[in-house]
Amino acid sequence: MTAAALPEPAEGGGTPGLEASRERAADALRRSTGSLSTAAMSRMLTDMPWFADLTAESRSWVGQILQAGIQGFVDWFRLRDDEAAPATPPPLSSAPPPGP
Repeated sequence: MTAAALPEPAEGGGTPGLEASRERAADALRRSTGSLSTAAMSRMLTDMPWFADLTAESRSWVGQILQAGIQGFVDWFRLRDDEAAPATPPPLSSAPPPGP
């Protein structure tokens, strides 16, 4: 695709059709975070035998990390900004420090 084939940017710098499409996609992603997390956890249970051997507490931590990752992606996609994803997701910031 050549630059001439791209739509002209709107006054604010964005392309109206692309902006609206991205907003719809961001809304769909936001609404799907729960089902994405559930699907990922289910996939881990079926594809990674060691995952089922974890304690319930450990699986819960993995689930929180997974949800934080999905939410971080959704925030980044919605804001189109590398600053949207925190350096340390909230569940990790409350995790106990590693042992000595």
